[in-house]
Amino acid sequence: MTWSKVEIRQHGEDGQIYDMPSFFEDLEKFFSITKWHVDMDWCLGNRAGELVKTLKASSGSLSDHDLRHFYEEIFQTVDGEFAGFKDDKYEVKLTAFDSTLWILESDNQVFLNHMVKKYGLPQPLPTKGQ
Repeated sequence: MTWSKVEIRQHGEDGQIYDMPSFFEDLEKFFSITKWHVDMDWCLGNRAGELVKTLKASSGSLSDHDLRHFYEEIFQTVDGEFAGFKDDKYEVKLTAFDSTLWILESDNQVFLNHMVKKYGLPQPLPTKGQ
């Protein structure tokens, strides 16, 4: 199948941050991710430094269980890329961009549509004077 790409917002109307802890439940409805390859530039939370060190030591690979464990205390990914695999099959990619939006890529169009419907499209940034 052909891979598609969509963008969703990283912040909800009520100021809620949409990030990996929000997405885990959605992901497990559509995929059976067993491992992640993570390229993390910046994240925020109590275990952010520990996660970055662990990723460097493991060449960016973490089990799904380990990633979820870290994200129990990480509340925002500012910049980072998450490639999800089931065994060795590449299933999905989520990229946090500059604390403003997520770029999601997959050949599962039902998943992509679900994410857009649930989280919404990115909102334009206000211009000066607004």
